[in-house]
Amino acid sequence: MEYYCKFSELTAQIHKIGVLYNQTMRAINSYHSVKTAQILLEKLEKLSAQIIALQEQAINLSIDYRKKKYWEFS
Repeated sequence: MEYYCKFSELTAQIHKIGVLYNQTMRAINSYHSVKTAQILLEKLEKLSAQIIALQEQAINLSIDYRKKKYWEFS
């Protein structure tokens, strides 16, 4: 049960960051100056790093869960 709660939390965080990522891309492509676009791109890089970190956490959580299940059935 703990696995599912944590995994759901990570998935929600990834989704939230993904929405911000898409909004930033739309803003960059739409109506901002070069300077503003550069600032938004920097934020976008940070969001990308956060997404990667959260995905790694989700993968590690899944690996740990599978290991626990394997040892329970062994």
